[in-house]
This record gives sequence, structure tokens and C-alpha cells, in this order.
Amino acid sequence: MSESALAPRPTTARRRGRNAHTVGTAPKRARRPRVAVVERHALVAEAIGLTLAGTFDAIPVPLQSYTTTSAARDAVLRSRADVAVLILSPGGVVDTLTLVEQLAAHDVSVLVSGDELDKESAERYLCAGAAAFWHTGGVADVVRAVTREAERRARQPLAGSTRPEHAAPVSPSAIGRRDDEWRTRRDLTNLTPAEAKILWALMRGRSADDIARDHVVSIATVRTQIKQVLSKLGAKSQLSAVALAWQVDWSPGGDLGRP
Repeated sequence: MSESALAPRPTTARRRGRNAHTVGTAPKRARRPRVAVVERHALVAEAIGLTLAGTFDAIPVPLQSYTTTSAARDAVLRSRADVAVLILSPGGVVDTLTLVEQLAAHDVSVLVSGDELDKESAERYLCAGAAAFWHTGGVADVVRAVTREAERRARQPLAGSTRPEHAAPVSPSAIGRRDDEWRTRRDLTNLTPAEAKILWALMRGRSADDIARDHVVSIATVRTQIKQVLSKLGAKSQLSAVALAWQVDWSPGGDLGRP
């Protein structure tokens, strides 16, 4: 198979969506974010793509052992993906760092995951332009990461292919900040729904007594949950926990809107 034969394969949900045109003068629906799942194992890429298909237009881009870096890049760009999920695994000839750099230069948000992604290698991917990274988890981790990045892009839409071909080097302090933000986002995902509600209330300026009254629970229960929030975020005070949450623009989702 030639490199030109490598093309993103739409999931079943996406194929069906092509025929779901509205006849007449009905307004166009907003385009759903497109996500390319780049993985060496086709079945894994397909499985992740099908899971994402309910919310995103998911395009699996399986990497063959002979797929080159340029072929992988072109496959993602042909998919018109807003976000690319790159699952690292041994084998193949793709230079994944170069792939991240080239996709980032085209304003594709690249999310990187892998079993052996330690802090040093993660920093290299961040320097290359990756938007986020995490150690390998389950499909739910991919969904959470993609959702966060899609929401970020919606708040701060990119201008489209305006990033220079060779971005300026990222300073060590900037790498440290991004690493800290990633850890904070990861820790926030570990909060239980009850703990998330507690943190959200603190972010809105509610006291422990207020929260106890609002949720009809004892003050002791609220204080225990606050301690759990602080422990999970590695924060020494309620103020620090709130600052960390606002720093990464966190909200609990669900039916709790912003104040």
C-alpha cells in the first residue's frame, strides 16, 4: 500500500451523519469538533473513535508499520481534525515528536498518551507543541482529555493556520507551568461529584456553614469533604484550592452553571 493510500476512515456514526442533511431553509447545525485518533493498532483506534462519536466527529487514523511521518501528518490534515489524540506505542517509523510539531503548526491540538511517557519525554512533546499529555489509562481518560480541549478551543478559537512553521522554543518556566496545570487538571478529575460540588461552592465564595445549609448536611460532613478536596489537589488551604481551580478554568459541569 502506498503512502497516498493512507486515509482517515470515518466511523459508522460519521458515515451516517453525511446523509443527515436538512432539506429546505433550516439553519445549518454548528460543525461538531473533529477528532483524529492516531494509533498503531487499528482496533484500538476504532474503539476510541466509536466512543467519541456520540459527541465528536471521530476519525481513526491507524498507523501501519511502514507509515511515514509525512503520511501520518497528511492523513490527520485530510480529516480536518481540530484535535488529534496520539497514542504512543513501540514500533513503526513515525517520528512522533516531529508529527506533533507539524500538526501543531497547522493549529491541530495534539493530545499525547503513552505507557512510558515520563516527565522528561512529556516535556519534549510540550516543547514540540502538544496541548496536553497523560499516562496511558482507559477510553474514559481519552474522552475527558478530548472534551476539555474541545471546550478550551471553543472558548479561545484558533485563528487557523497562523502558527509559524517553527515555533519559538518554550522556556523551562513555561514548561513547568504547563506541567503544573496538567497535574491540577488530572487531580480535579479525581474529585467525587460531592467533592466537586464543594469546591464549586467555595469558588463562588460560599462558607462551610453556607454549604451545609445549601446541601442540608452537617457542618462536620462539609469540613471532611473540604479536607478531601485539599488533599486530592495538594492544596494547603481553601484559598489555594480555589486558586488552582480558577487557574485552569475548571468547572464541575452537569447542571451547575457558572455564577
